[in-house]
Amino acid sequence: MNLRSLALLLLLACPLQAQEPTTQPTVELIVTVSVDWEGRSLDAANVAAMVDLRERFPKVPYTHFLNAAYYTHADVDAEVIGREIRKTLLASDEIGLHIHCWESLMVASGVTFRDQPTFWGRPASRRGGREPGHEVELDAYDLEEIRKVTRFSKEKLKEQGFELSKSFRCPGWCASAKILHAVRAEGFLIDSSATDAAWHDQELDGLPIHARIRALWPEISPLSQPYPIETTSGEILEMPDTGALADYVTGEEMIAHLETVLAAEKLNGLRFAHIGFHHETAARYGPRVRECLEHFADDGRIAFKTLEEAARLFRAQKKTVEIGK
Repeated sequence: MNLRSLALLLLLACPLQAQEPTTQPTVELIVTVSVDWEGRSLDAANVAAMVDLRERFPKVPYTHFLNAAYYTHADVDAEVIGREIRKTLLASDEIGLHIHCWESLMVASGVTFRDQPTFWGRPASRRGGREPGHEVELDAYDLEEIRKVTRFSKEKLKEQGFELSKSFRCPGWCASAKILHAVRAEGFLIDSSATDAAWHDQELDGLPIHARIRALWPEISPLSQPYPIETTSGEILEMPDTGALADYVTGEEMIAHLETVLAAEKLNGLRFAHIGFHHETAARYGPRVRECLEHFADDGRIAFKTLEEAARLFRAQKKTVEIGK
């Protein structure tokens, strides 16, 4: 039997079955998951909740807005702090900067502490022996003071082994033009403070922070896409926090938010959205993020990217559109 006859017999014995064409869904939505580290505490329950999320979804990178105040509180052990934070990090993550105006952080930065204005409308105080300042608006300080605390925070975190990206988030989402000017002057190219005040209607209604968010970001909605902001120190790319954070948004609402962005007909090309949570409430609200991530785990229309990578994709898409005009 020659080779040709053998091949024919094999073909007859094992007929080829019709193959259905396999098509991968096209990525339509880039989602960033962020964590605001408030600088208050590193409770074991919150660290454990974050570790659990990372183990469940190891392919989802996070953008951590890290706060240098963990290292400026009295009687801290820098080695322990670093170890606890690093338990929650993956190699694919990004580390940006978050600032809350804790007294020790401001003093360490060479800035005189101010106890108001605050998010809650009353001066900051040492309630329960806790260091004041978390609730003080960064905008309470002048331009040079904001630059000082930004510069100090970058240096302190680098000293502790954290290499920061060019991404920033303002405390309470309250990034005024002055703040954006200051952080841009200190080298930050991306801001993610813009959000829709409607996410906070139930929890923050009647408080100064709610009115401030609405006044600073009147045009922002869950469908808002990245856009440049001109500051006196250069352009900064605003990557809106379209889904706020889990303290204010349920898992069902996060899912509905991302589905709404996917369904929006007026958005062309890649779309961008954002969800996240606070480290200090991860044990309580982390399950909301888990519910959302589980829902979209196998959805090929969505790709999870760090904020810096999302910004790169946005800029590349924008450049392509401009060239094509």
